[in-house]
Amino acid sequence: MTEFKIILVEPKYPGNVGAAARAMKNFGFRDMVIVSDSFSVDEEDCRKMAVHAQDVLDGAIIVPKFDEALHMVDYMAGTSSIESRNDKR
Repeated sequence: MTEFKIILVEPKYPGNVGAAARAMKNFGFRDMVIVSDSFSVDEEDCRKMAVHAQDVLDGAIIVPKFDEALHMVDYMAGTSSIESRNDKR
């Protein structure tokens, strides 16, 4: 069976990481990787938003560089909320 890792790159808000952990658990995903040199899953908002997905946060791997996260996977697909500056409209 294929294993999936959800990689969050430099998350700004701890609550969003907790919400991501909750969504992951709801869909059966367990492996979270956080790319950050200063993030802690023990932030109050992170834990509060995770609700019953504390185990996902407890198992999260935190790495300081994106390259380290990429070495954990065979294939990668990415999304972003940042608009492209080259968008031709």
